Amino acid sequence: VESKLKLEYDFLGEQQVKNIAKPVRAYKVLLEPGQALTRTERALRKLARGWRKGALVAMAAVLVALVAALAWNLYRQSVVESALAAFEKEAAFPLPEKPSIAVLAFQNMSNDPQQEYFSDGLSENIITRLTGLSGLLVIARNSSFKYKGQPVDVRQVGRELGVRFVLEGSVQQAAGQIRINVQLIDAATGNHLWAESYDRQMQDVFAIQDEITEEVVTELAVQLTSGEQARLYHRGTDNIQANTLFLRALKDFRVMKRGANHQARIRLEKALALDPDYSAAYMLLSIS
Repeated sequence: VESKLKLEYDFLGEQQVKNIAKPVRAYKVLLEPGQALTRTERALRKLARGWRKGALVAMAAVLVALVAALAWNLYRQSVVESALAAFEKEAAFPLPEKPSIAVLAFQNMSNDPQQEYFSDGLSENIITRLTGLSGLLVIARNSSFKYKGQPVDVRQVGRELGVRFVLEGSVQQAAGQIRINVQLIDAATGNHLWAESYDRQMQDVFAIQDEITEEVVTELAVQLTSGEQARLYHRGTDNIQANTLFLRALKDFRVMKRGANHQARIRLEKALALDPDYSAAYMLLSIS
């Protein structure tokens, strides 16, 4: 009828018709002249249809992603709550209301066993800094260091010490370089909350201690008073030689023998000669 009737037609594309195997080209009859679309209008209409279809597909994909994320978060929350309930049931002590943490003795990865004083000292410094925060319960060194040199399951450590979080790490130093690996673990689930590797110069060890402490405070959302914030950013000494002497003296002091105690005093006096404002050295010297 295209050439027999004075009508215009709008092509609707190929349509699948019942009982006909091949698609049929279909047209819309335009009863009034001038209604037929131009080639440009036809292309724009096709583009608009494609855009609407793409937009609907994108919206559907976003909706599916949101539903999946919500379902995953609900599932993960239920798993954490279930694990925490089991953890609290098996824990030797009831968990406190505020965040609680045990800092394990950092492992000495250096070839020299004599460097163990340094890894122990790093762990102790972090314990000391965290202990000064009222919004955090920190297990004492004597309790957390009993796992030193043992392959431990942090979930077992948490249950035995009654803490929710465990900080563990390793230290390796050579030729003035130091590498510290550290990780914060949720003892209830065994999940890693935060982990970091520090490759620095030896003199940066004080900054590393600060960064580790600050990351723990941030991850556990510990509330700090203004005074605690000031103490958190205050170091005992910036002199690496004085700090090394202090850590060696601390190790000697813990031997609890007269000769070792005398050696500790000598090292502390040398440390104070290098840094006369080193308060921790004065404190240890007073009880040596």
